[in-house]
Amino acid sequence: MILLIDTCFWSHAKDLHDGGIIDIRQELGAFRWGYSPAVQKEIQHFKLGDFARADKAIVFPVSKEERQALAKHSPAAASLDDADQELIIACQREHGLILSDDGEFLMECAAMGVPAISLPVFLLRLVETRVMDKRSASRCLKYWEEQSLVKKKQLARWRKELQGIQ
Repeated sequence: MILLIDTCFWSHAKDLHDGGIIDIRQELGAFRWGYSPAVQKEIQHFKLGDFARADKAIVFPVSKEERQALAKHSPAAASLDDADQELIIACQREHGLILSDDGEFLMECAAMGVPAISLPVFLLRLVETRVMDKRSASRCLKYWEEQSLVKKKQLARWRKELQGIQ
């Protein structure tokens, strides 16, 4: 499976790295991953290029015809920015999984039946598959709690799920 990663995910992954919590790029090395040209532009614009290194990514170009087909198939997708539209197209074409921390985009993906998960859920999947240890995921949850970045109810759900992983 190919992982298609958006700018918001990279930004939050960099926050974890800069906070000394975890460098998720090591775990991403176990997967094929990439992004679209529009995401690549956003990564440069937000100065994430040194963190989300293009030499490690597969860039999935999207044609004008694919954009038009998406707009025709899902008029709601037309309200998304170029980066989000391109990720959806690439995800559908490549049978991938979108990694995003943009709540609105995740809801749009769910409504369209496009597979997409957030960084915390991705970390839980990494623990389930033994790519990451529970302690590392727990440190991330603690960091998000200390920084007040996630609602306490959501953190409690993720902690409960983490504890249930064998």
